[in-house]
Amino acid sequence: MTAVTVPRWLDRSAAWAWRLLLIGAVAAGAIWLLDRLWLVLVPVVIAILLARILIHPVDALQVAGCAGDWPREPRFSCSW
Repeated sequence: MTAVTVPRWLDRSAAWAWRLLLIGAVAAGAIWLLDRLWLVLVPVVIAILLARILIHPVDALQVAGCAGDWPREPRFSCSW
């Protein structure tokens, strides 16, 4: 058999083509996954953000003696 030489531009184009196809497939998979998890993901992200934002005021209230034991002692009960 004889070795066929491929032009340099074609070799580089092929290398970039499969990389771009892979990036496109990963992006499409991420978009599909976000579309499926949207109803769960948004409330969880909002809850995490609120928890991170409110931790400092709660710490300050606990140091000042105004907050009580919020995380350990809930003031409500759920009964069905």
